[in-house]
Formats: sequence, structure tokens, C-alpha cells
Amino acid sequence: MPAILRNLLADHPRVVVPLLGTNFRLDTSGVVGVFGGEQAVSAMGTIPLYKNWKWLGWYNSPGSYEIAKRFGGLAKSRFFDGFFPGSRADPATLFEMDGSRGPKFEAAHSGTVIEETSHLATLFMKECEELNGTVVMGRQTQPVGVTIADLKHEPPTEVVLKQVVSHSAIVSGIPILVSVGTCVTCAFIRDWFSGSMILLGMIVSGISCFVIGSGTFIFTHPLPAPGSPPGDGVICSEKEFVLLRGKEGAINAITRGKFGLRFKSQPNYHDIGWCSILLMTQFLAQLILIPQGKLFGQLIISRDAS
Repeated sequence: MPAILRNLLADHPRVVVPLLGTNFRLDTSGVVGVFGGEQAVSAMGTIPLYKNWKWLGWYNSPGSYEIAKRFGGLAKSRFFDGFFPGSRADPATLFEMDGSRGPKFEAAHSGTVIEETSHLATLFMKECEELNGTVVMGRQTQPVGVTIADLKHEPPTEVVLKQVVSHSAIVSGIPILVSVGTCVTCAFIRDWFSGSMILLGMIVSGISCFVIGSGTFIFTHPLPAPGSPPGDGVICSEKEFVLLRGKEGAINAITRGKFGLRFKSQPNYHDIGWCSILLMTQFLAQLILIPQGKLFGQLIISRDAS
């Protein structure tokens, strides 16, 4: 072998690529953007509730198609209607903070009957059901719980709720390190298709987490009418009766209060719409480019996305 050729090979050593000689192709393009979609949507919806979590989304996340389809329905314009057709929902319903039907409420003084109360009334009744009660001796019938709640605090009509402080930042950094490691590994074996898809997933996920996590968690309830009587009343279900006693504003907070998210871009939510388009672009890019990568890179990206 000529000396020049030996020196050239010495300066550029061969990179051993695992599974390079195989003819098998792992086509994960049809599922990489879909599997884990419900879990990814649920995880994305909890980001605004925790402090500083919006900064920890820089990893290759699965379910880009499902996330884009869910949150793209929030953007309001003809442009986004073309990408995400269908009815438009408010953030509280979209993030599953509201929308469920609460128990029936009957006011003691005014005679007002609310057939369906708010989601907060449902949570309050479940809290009452879990309390340890006093058993009343007598004839055995179907057990029914009775709770008397004295509501002395009358909250403002709008309250900005504090985000939950979580100390799991170190744990949250693990998927970021894994994504960086898999991206570097793909670059080392010169699988640019798989490596670029991991890098694209990290960038799109980080931007989406930051935008969606920038919402402000709020609680609202209607202002009581002037001169209204005390709001004492009963909310009831098949197994629980809860007697509410207090001012009209305090009762309204239980029966008609709502959780929600406020974004700076409302009411059009164009920033969330652009994030959804980025997620859809990521899904289409994975659909086309992942099958072009090496088998080892496909295994890495499918494992990293899961």
C-alpha cells in the first residue's frame, strides 16, 4: 500500500456503525409522531401549573401529531382554520380544567336551583366524601354522607393562583441529556437523517413547552348581585349531601367558580397556533426522513422518542 494512502487512512479512521450490513429497515415513520400522544398531551397540559417547567422541555418528545391537533384548535383565524378545522374551544376546556358537570345545587333562601354546577363543586364534593365522618346508629339503610361546610372566606372575582413549586428539575434534566446523547451518537455514526430529527424534536418541543407554559393559572367566579340574600344551600349526589353556609360570594365560588388559563395572545392565540404548525412540520419531517436513516439510528430515535 502506498505511503500516502496509509497516511490518509491513519488520519481518517473508519467509524464502525452497528448493524450497517443488515438489509432490515425499521420503518417507524408511521408511528413516531403518534404513539404516546395522549400521555404527551396530558403532560403538556400540566406545564402551566408548575413553576419553571416551561424551561425544561428541550428534549425529543413523542406525540407531536396529537399535540398539534389538540392545541391547534385553540388558534382563531382563517389561516389556522385551514390547518386545524373544527370547533374552537377555550383554554380551560382544552386543558381539561373545566367542562365537567357538577352536582345539583338548591339555595335555601332565594330558592334558586342550579341543575349543573361547576367543576369545582365536583372536586369539593369528592373532598367531602373522603372525610372521616361520625357514624349515626340506627336502622341500616343505604349509607349517605352529610357534610356541613361553613365558608367564611369570600374570594375576589378573579384570583391568580400560585404555581406549584417542584424540586424535580434534576429528574427533568434526564430526558434532555438522553436526547443530546442520542443526537451526538447519530452524528458520530454519520446518520444525519436520524440525528437531525432528534435535534428538530428537541427544538420544537422546547419552543412549544415555553409558549404553552407561559399561560397564567387563574380562578374566576361571578360577582353576586347587590343586596342578595345569604347563599346557603345544598349540593347533593346519590351518596353525599353537602350543606354550604356563607355569603353569596363564597357560595358562588363553589357552585359557579371556574379554573382557566390566560395567555397574552388571547383571544386569537396565534403563538399557540404557530407552535402547532411547528409540531405538524416535525411530524411530516419524521414521516419522510426517518426511513432514510440507518437502522441503528432508527432504533435510537424510536427509543429516544418513547
